[in-house]
Amino acid sequence: CKLKYKVNKVKEKTFSLSTTSVFTIKTKLIKKLISNFIININGGKMNILSLEGKWNLKAEKNIYNTELGLNLSPTVTFPGDIQTALLEANPDFDPYYRDNELKFQVPGQTYWTCTKNINVPKKMLKAHQFIEFDGIDTFADIYVNDIFVGHTENFFRLWRFDITGILHEGENTIQIKFTPSEAI
Repeated sequence: CKLKYKVNKVKEKTFSLSTTSVFTIKTKLIKKLISNFIININGGKMNILSLEGKWNLKAEKNIYNTELGLNLSPTVTFPGDIQTALLEANPDFDPYYRDNELKFQVPGQTYWTCTKNINVPKKMLKAHQFIEFDGIDTFADIYVNDIFVGHTENFFRLWRFDITGILHEGENTIQIKFTPSEAI
């Protein structure tokens, strides 16, 4: 799990994040690096709502219909990774016993959905809102309140999606639906 920071300053008519954290979800075959924020830009002032912390993780389906025999719906903490979340949810599973290491490649061949409910204060709704991801690897669809807001397909870039008008005061749901690269 790596954490890095970028420090930029707000200048006249330009804006950037004052602090950007990079969070990692890793599997053997799919590495997903996520920095996730909801940004509200109001008259040059930015309000940032971090999406760091616990997310619900759910295995939707495996492209080879391979069974792992594990609880595939644990929570994952960003920064963190899918395999660690699976091991924490299944303490009796030993990935180094017999052929379990081969079985444990299944997470990289699986469609995953990460879901987080967030509470958005009214002050965040006064201007434009963006959701930002720094380095999702590789194929993911982003949903806010069940509305598709964007698709990622390149690990080596920053993704920012305008979500103005999608957020509402109170509880909102963010979903990241990962597609295994072997399925593309």
